[in-house]
Amino acid sequence: MTPLDQAPTVILFAKKIFTFQNGALIVMAAPGSITLAGIFDVLMKDTPIKDVVLPLLVGSLCLVLYFIIFLLDFRSGVRASKVQAARAKADNEMPEDQHFFESGKAWSSIYKITVVFLIVMWSSIFSAIFAIAGLPVLPTFFMLAAGTVAIMATLFDCYSIGENQKKITGKKSRIFIWLEEKGNQIDEGFTKKIKGLF
Repeated sequence: MTPLDQAPTVILFAKKIFTFQNGALIVMAAPGSITLAGIFDVLMKDTPIKDVVLPLLVGSLCLVLYFIIFLLDFRSGVRASKVQAARAKADNEMPEDQHFFESGKAWSSIYKITVVFLIVMWSSIFSAIFAIAGLPVLPTFFMLAAGTVAIMATLFDCYSIGENQKKITGKKSRIFIWLEEKGNQIDEGFTKKIKGLF
């Protein structure tokens, strides 16, 4: 399997996080990115190189958060696959010698985290470069884009953890149900109204 074989997976993941529940993740993630940037802006108020360091700090912190959730999602996904395979083998729907986890799924996870890392870091770097160049709006735009994409990917993986939990136990925890309900509310109340304007 080559990296080019995974290109559809990478494109599909990017499309999924932007179109999930008609863009509800964007609405949920953008305020978090703006708030985080605002907090760091206040904390670094009199720092001479604030405009250069701030986007890198926001991007890095969002990536650390994403990486933690990604690992939890990966672990829960492996566990869900194992439980489903055990059930399938017990019902004679799966051969006994077949493995519960495919390498294609592992590779798609590696490509997924790589895509998020590249988008967030390049956006942060562009933000820092534009800040050094003294351009007015672009540094803020790219910094907020970096944080928003990382938070969107984090929220998407939270949804995935809830789905994995449902496969394992038959139900989701309250936090995952709440997250899904908020996404549905945003989808119903906000994004569909915006689409109706166009």
